[in-house]
Amino acid sequence: MNVRIAPPAEDTPRHTAAGQPLAEIARQLLDHLAQTQTHLRVLVETGRAKLAAMRRADAGGLQQIASREAALLEAFLLHERSRAIIVAQLAQTLRQPELTRATLHTISELLPEPARSAIVARKHALAELAEALRRDNALAARVARDLQGHVRAVYAAMNEACRQSFGYGPAGNERHVDRDACVDAVG
Repeated sequence: MNVRIAPPAEDTPRHTAAGQPLAEIARQLLDHLAQTQTHLRVLVETGRAKLAAMRRADAGGLQQIASREAALLEAFLLHERSRAIIVAQLAQTLRQPELTRATLHTISELLPEPARSAIVARKHALAELAEALRRDNALAARVARDLQGHVRAVYAAMNEACRQSFGYGPAGNERHVDRDACVDAVG
């Protein structure tokens, strides 16, 4: 959501109700974005480990990676709650409640230098990591779908082989035996 926010008025306080300066909130936001970047970097590395485990057909490794990925995502969601608190403090300081729904770009425009430039640079780094994560996850999903299709085809071929003629009867005709399929693993 791209929310348009007016620049702070000349009389906008540079401290929160608790006396916290705007520069301190900007530093907290920058620290938070640095931690977000670390979280995303670890998620990208985990995604690449998942692709490597898929290449090796390492089922145990994939299970470990899935557990690690779930824990990382949970930690990331908790981390994002703290971002909402920092942005709420900033919105309160600037007396702009709509700031809580603003983009990082919009927030950066309201901050003085050097925080503005630092946030813009961090935003670009985060965007690159997010795109790498999206690409790797899309590739992993495609590989999983292709593998599932291949496994289904193998099971279908094995199942069909079990339904073919079993031999010849006493009169020389094909003897067809109805029996349970050899493999019925994919429902």
